[in-house]
Amino acid sequence: MEQSPATTISTTVLIIGAGPSGLAVAACLTTKHVPFLVLDRDDSTAPLWRYRTYDRLHLHLPKQYCQLPHLPYPPSSPTFLPCADFIRYLDDYVATFGLEKHLKLSRRVDSAKFDLAAARWRVSAANLESGKVEQYEARFLVVATGENDEPVFPVGIIGLDQFKGETVHSQQYRTGKAYEGLDVLVVGSGNSGMEIACDLAENGARCAIVVRSQVCPPIFLSL
Repeated sequence: MEQSPATTISTTVLIIGAGPSGLAVAACLTTKHVPFLVLDRDDSTAPLWRYRTYDRLHLHLPKQYCQLPHLPYPPSSPTFLPCADFIRYLDDYVATFGLEKHLKLSRRVDSAKFDLAAARWRVSAANLESGKVEQYEARFLVVATGENDEPVFPVGIIGLDQFKGETVHSQQYRTGKAYEGLDVLVVGSGNSGMEIACDLAENGARCAIVVRSQVCPPIFLSL
């Protein structure tokens, strides 16, 4: 990356990550008139939801527990929102609070250090469009990069390197239609694992699930 000759960009709060958490912080700062910028390495807000989800994904909690500050879901929206509806909600959220002008997309943050003498954060970010390195400084730094962005594959499974079939992470999975009539093993019984297993079964795959520990008993919600 080429070092940008531009001066350091200064703000009060620098938010790393333009997913739901980062957008929520940004909206709250907007209501208090606090200057801020949002950096994200992808080319859009909420990239995990836009680019790395399967087709039938729904929010796994009722909508009242998933709405962001200051903008409730419309009463007519379903209790468990489909992914496409949630993305539209996030787009409306950005527009409602005028967050577009604060977004610095396609910026990969490479370092963040706190300058004790100046009491400021010094952040270096690569502009993935221009190929230049940009410098930022802020009084406060908010890291909102999430915990599920990077796929994690099981390690140490004997024979996996010799398996002749397809091995995919849930981020790469889109629909069970591609596996009709095939034997499929789902590793893990979390939200994604159970929903993907259901999708596979409904689309004609012969599906089995491997679970490391006992599955939790059903939880019934009173809605």
